[in-house]
Amino acid sequence: MESPDETVLNFIRANPGCAVDRVATMFGMERTHIEELAKGAGLVLTLFGRTCIREPEPSRMVSCSEIVTYDPGRVLVVDTETTGLDFEHDKLLSIAMLNGNGDVLLDTMVHPYGVKSWPEAQRINHITPAMVRDAPSVCQIRRQVNDILSNADVIVGYSVDFDLGFLISAGFEVPDTDWCDVMEDFVDVLYKSTGKAHRWQKLIVCAEHYGYSFVPHSALEDAKATLYCCLRIGDDFRRLRP
Repeated sequence: MESPDETVLNFIRANPGCAVDRVATMFGMERTHIEELAKGAGLVLTLFGRTCIREPEPSRMVSCSEIVTYDPGRVLVVDTETTGLDFEHDKLLSIAMLNGNGDVLLDTMVHPYGVKSWPEAQRINHITPAMVRDAPSVCQIRRQVNDILSNADVIVGYSVDFDLGFLISAGFEVPDTDWCDVMEDFVDVLYKSTGKAHRWQKLIVCAEHYGYSFVPHSALEDAKATLYCCLRIGDDFRRLRP
């Protein structure tokens, strides 16, 4: 017979991306004990200061200037829209994925089962409950998303840990591959051009800097803008390299 700790660890392995709080509540254990069990099994990942039970980390963070060294078919650009900013409690509303050639690999709404409304997020992304009523669930797209993720040599995003945090929390199999955060590189571009430190900038500001027009907060349009900005930032970095 399994011990309580073994039962918890088997649940964690079978449900990658589960939040520590959820597991602690389900099994009536202290959160600290759950964290210790998960850490001992190599299953702890921290994003946004919150601990999530999952082990993937980037093999390395790469610069936008390095993206051209990858096979474009194995470059994966990801963007999501969600019901909020807390990946432990909020849910996915849409996912878009492109390769480095700009080919659309996935563009789908997602039914956020368990969440009925998201007024604050809706004011930004304009995704209504009616729009996702007949959308597939995470379970229905799991195999397709996992297949796409498994083919990636590098994952690109604008504040990439936000999007991957939601994919991990939803239980998708995010691989231990390279990551590229376009926002971080854009901050460097602004610093080099203005001499001022900018800790965070919206994607639309980055796009405007490179003369790219789009309607923000559509996962597909954001992913396209992210790829465009990534390639232009890479051009800048290579041009300005001593």
